[in-house]
Amino acid sequence: MQKDKEYDFVFSVDISDDLTALKLPYNRTEDPWFVAQRFLHEHNLPQDYLDTVAQFIIKNAGPQINPPSYSASDPFTGADRYIPGNLGSSSNSTSARANNSLLKADVKYIPSTQFIPLKAISLNPLLIKLEAFNKAESKPIEAEILSLIRDFTFDLPESQAVHMATALLEVIPNWRQDQVFPLLDLLRCLVFWPPASDFIFSESNWRVLFGVSLRHRDLPQANCLLVLRLLANAVAADGPRCLAPTATDSSLSRSLVTVIDFVPKLSQMVDRIKEDITQRKQHQVALATLLHNMAVLAHLAASSKIGTSPLLTSLRVIPSLCIRLNLSFLSLGPNHGPGGITLFHPDAVFALILGLGTALLSATLADTSDEIVKARRVRLISSAAPALNASAQPTSQGVEPNHTVEDELAAWEKVRGVIDYWASTPTCVPKVRGAAIDLLRLLE
Repeated sequence: MQKDKEYDFVFSVDISDDLTALKLPYNRTEDPWFVAQRFLHEHNLPQDYLDTVAQFIIKNAGPQINPPSYSASDPFTGADRYIPGNLGSSSNSTSARANNSLLKADVKYIPSTQFIPLKAISLNPLLIKLEAFNKAESKPIEAEILSLIRDFTFDLPESQAVHMATALLEVIPNWRQDQVFPLLDLLRCLVFWPPASDFIFSESNWRVLFGVSLRHRDLPQANCLLVLRLLANAVAADGPRCLAPTATDSSLSRSLVTVIDFVPKLSQMVDRIKEDITQRKQHQVALATLLHNMAVLAHLAASSKIGTSPLLTSLRVIPSLCIRLNLSFLSLGPNHGPGGITLFHPDAVFALILGLGTALLSATLADTSDEIVKARRVRLISSAAPALNASAQPTSQGVEPNHTVEDELAAWEKVRGVIDYWASTPTCVPKVRGAAIDLLRLLE
C-alpha cells in the first residue's frame, strides 16, 4: 500500500546513506522503464539512474506480465465504466528496451497510406447510460430505435443505419448537453455507411453537433472527444470513396467538405487546448488520429493526381496545417524533459509522427530535384517550427511567411531536435521510435 493505493510491490530504494529510503510502488502490469522514469521525475533524480532503477525493478519483481487493455476513467462519472469509444488494448504497451531489435533501419513508416478508423465501442455500458438518460428526457428515443442500438454491429443494413442516425439527430437538440454523449458515440460509428454519413454532415445537423461539442471550451469534454472521433472516422470512411478511380466531382462527400471547412477552427482550437491536452490522453489520440487521416487524405489525393477533382484544390492547405499542429504537440514532450514521454499516449505520438512525415512528403511531391525538395521542406518547417510561432506574422492559408536563411536553418535544427527526442528516449515504445527514426531521414 502506498498513498492509499494497492500495488504488487512497494520497494524501498536507498539513493544515499544521508537520505531516507524512497518508496517505489510498482505493479507487474506496468512497463519497468515507464515506472523508473516516473520515479526519477517525482524525486528529481538524475536521468543517469534510469537504467539502474528499471533493472532493479525487473530483478526484484520479475518480468512484466501482460498489461490490461488501455483504459481511462470514465470522463462522465470518474469511474472505470462506460468509456465512449474505448480504443481497446494497445499494441505498443510492451517494454521499449526489450524490443529495440524492432528498430531496423529498413523499416519504412512514412508515408502513411492507410487511414486509422476508431471503431471500438463499449455497447453494453453505453446502453445502460443511454436508457437511464432516455427515461429522464422529455423527448425520448423510441423503443424501436433502442432495439436497433442493442443489436448494433458494423454489418447493420444501410437503411437501418440511416434510420438510427435520423432518430438520434432528431433528439440531440432537445436533450441536455451533458447527456448526449452516448448519442455522439453511436453517430461516430454510423459514418461508415455513406448515406448515414451524408445525413450526419448535412449543414443543419453539423451545426447541431458542433454546437454541443466544439463551439467553445466550456462544453462537456466528453462531447468534444466524441466529435473529434466522429471527424477522424469521417475522413477514414469517406476518404477512400472520394479517391476511387471512378470518383467524379460530385463524389466529394459532405463529411470531407465539413472537415476541410473546419480546418481554421481546428487550428484555433488546438492553440487553445494545447497546454491542457497532456491531461487528456483520449483527446490526444482522437485529435492525432484526425490530423493523421487528414495528412493521409492530402497525400493520396496529391499522389493520385486527381487534378480534375475539387478535392485536390481544397486539400492544398492541409499539409502545412498538419505540419504546424503536429509539431506544436510533439514539441511539448521535450519541454518536459525525459518525463515528457509519460504525458502522451503512445498511439497519439505515433499518429502525430506519421502525419507529420506524410504531410511533409505530400507537400513536396511536385518538386523535381533533391535540392528543390530540400529547400521546400526547410521553408515548410521554418513556417511551422515552434521557435518561430511567436514571431511569425500571420499569413493567408497556404502562403509561407518570409524568414531569413538563418531562421530557416535554426528552425530545421530545432525540429530535428524534437523528433530526435522521440527517436532516442529509451522509454518510447518501439513503433514510436521507429517512426521517429524514419522521419529523421526526411530531415537529413
